[in-house]
Amino acid sequence: MRRDGADRPDPRLAEARLLSVGWTDRRRFPRWPLRQAVLHQHPARLRDGTAWRPEEDLLALAQRVFDDLAQDHALGSFAQSDLLRRVPDFVERLLDSAAEPALPVLARDDLQARAGFVAESLQRLGQMQEAAAIGFAEVALAQTRLNSLLQRAGRPSQPLPPRGRVCIVMPPGETEMIGTILKADLLRLAGLSCG
Repeated sequence: MRRDGADRPDPRLAEARLLSVGWTDRRRFPRWPLRQAVLHQHPARLRDGTAWRPEEDLLALAQRVFDDLAQDHALGSFAQSDLLRRVPDFVERLLDSAAEPALPVLARDDLQARAGFVAESLQRLGQMQEAAAIGFAEVALAQTRLNSLLQRAGRPSQPLPPRGRVCIVMPPGETEMIGTILKADLLRLAGLSCG
């Protein structure tokens, strides 16, 4: 709706794109696929059902749309790559204070591979925390070490042209700041201005 109260959609929304959908429900971590999906890609989801139960329906809708996006992402080439198989060992090294983890060469040199590798590493940390295998402090330290590795990896040799702007919104009460910083840095590397 427009601010002036007129009963017509705001034309700026036609240009909006959704980068990822996720929620925190017992620490379910989103995959944060770094790809664009047009907002109206799932219009049927918005019209499902005749009885509207706001809280239940919105959560169910968010879960279905998120799962669709995550599945689309999982079917990409990264899912079959050798990098995906390296994630568990890499995460273990992030968690081991005596180890010196290193980004795989492909994740250092290729931005798309780097984004996929980081997203999978963050998801693995989230799954381990949800399973009570590690605590919040361990996740935060691992994310800090990962951020340090990314900072040392630097930017691509050929800077990407500006591709637009992105607004990152955290839900009320969310405390996942380090993970958000990691994801924002990857978006900036991809040529997007983050706010």
